[in-house]
Amino acid sequence: ARKRKPLPSYASTAILRKYMKACIVLQGHYAKIGHAMAMYLRERHGVNEFCAYIFSPGAHEFALAQTDIVYKPMLADYLLHEEYRKETVDKGFLEHYEQTYGPPYPWQYLYCDRKLMMSINPKEETTTIIDPLFDHETLIKIFQARARAIEKMLTEEKPDFIILYSIASLGHLLLYHIAKKLGIKTILENIETEAELEAAKSMGLRYGQGYYFGKPMQPSRR
Repeated sequence: ARKRKPLPSYASTAILRKYMKACIVLQGHYAKIGHAMAMYLRERHGVNEFCAYIFSPGAHEFALAQTDIVYKPMLADYLLHEEYRKETVDKGFLEHYEQTYGPPYPWQYLYCDRKLMMSINPKEETTTIIDPLFDHETLIKIFQARARAIEKMLTEEKPDFIILYSIASLGHLLLYHIAKKLGIKTILENIETEAELEAAKSMGLRYGQGYYFGKPMQPSRR
């Protein structure tokens, strides 16, 4: 008799556990892909509930308009950004964050976000125009607004895993490092080159997929 191949770890986990929750990052043009993945996880692998972190107004509109998945809660990065106007520098929170989740520390998160630090769009490789929009105090407030909301969502919702498509901004880094400290698995999509794989591994990411590993294929017909 032909031996049956063992189930992959994610499939066996879904079968053994009656309850699973995922946090899906819905980002720009990838929002529909992330949503399709959420539907697949629900239908094929027993994921019961979903929360979402959303990076753009268009992705937010899409998530609100669709009726397939209830994302609860939904955090919108661009709306969290505006919350800095209500913030005051909170040394107690900053000390709590550094003691609980550091390293890295707040400025290391901010340095990776060129749009925040230097007003340079992510796709601009070189530019002679650097015109920072935010001063030191405002950047700390921007960090606090996102960190508070992301910590609250992850500690209250306790997702089993997070799926995201890049780690290239303040919101991405906060999601990843807070999840890592809380023991929440992170799966990085869109790995297309060896350099991207090595960068992910250097950050401690253990799970990922993308064109570097294989191109999409039509399911086999029997």
